[in-house]
Amino acid sequence: MPYYRSIIIVTALLLCISCAPVKLTPSASIHYASICQTQLQAMQHFSVAPNHPAAGFWRNQYCIAEQACAHREEFQQPLWLDHVLERFIQAYTRQTRFWPQVLQHCEERSRLNPLRNLLCQRDMAYYHIYKDLPLALAKAGCSNSADWQRLEEYIHSCIQQADYPPLISQYIQNRMVHYRTEVRNQCLANQSKK
Repeated sequence: MPYYRSIIIVTALLLCISCAPVKLTPSASIHYASICQTQLQAMQHFSVAPNHPAAGFWRNQYCIAEQACAHREEFQQPLWLDHVLERFIQAYTRQTRFWPQVLQHCEERSRLNPLRNLLCQRDMAYYHIYKDLPLALAKAGCSNSADWQRLEEYIHSCIQQADYPPLISQYIQNRMVHYRTEVRNQCLANQSKK
């Protein structure tokens, strides 16, 4: 009996040695790769009807997140992207802080106002950048210039794809860059004080 047991053990060992090793993916990669998709799914569940005054804001935010996630591996700090997107998007999808009031204000604007949707989008973007983004950056960090610029390119692209007239599109792009730059500069200033 011991002889057969030895043969079985030796045979099993030889088979194990001849097999190619299993390629393991670090658990951090598995976890973080899914953050983008999780946040996109959360955004999809929070979508609004095309005629809703918040529809343009939702479309732009989803487009930016979708492009960033699609190119996640091109970021120098993809984990930074994950953490910022997670906190930034969750503030909107979970309606934290004053989001309910911001949305209520949008819905209360007169339907007779031809600028109703644009004003709503402006207010939502302003709140999102000046209230939610600083909190996301405070947790995730201020990013490096290359990754910050990469996100800016997606913002430009998504706004250009939207249905804005050319002059309004250019104005929105300039405002978004200005708002985001102010927030990042404040983040960098706070970081240098530490």
